[in-house]
Amino acid sequence: MQEIILSPGDKFDIHPYTIHRVEGLEDSIIFEVSTPELDDVVKLHDDYGRSGKGNNEILDKKLSSLQASDSQK
Repeated sequence: MQEIILSPGDKFDIHPYTIHRVEGLEDSIIFEVSTPELDDVVKLHDDYGRSGKGNNEILDKKLSSLQASDSQK
């Protein structure tokens, strides 16, 4: 296990098949960018109830709309 603390504006590349977890230590906006190739994605633990391989587009859209409405408050 390796801990890396990033500063504002930093980026970090996560290579395929790498087990990882991202945590904001203070108020943060984290942008996750991915290729459309999701065959290597396996969620082991997710704070939003997602699990399994790949992405669940329906659940992701629902979570995205909930987060957008929360940020407008």
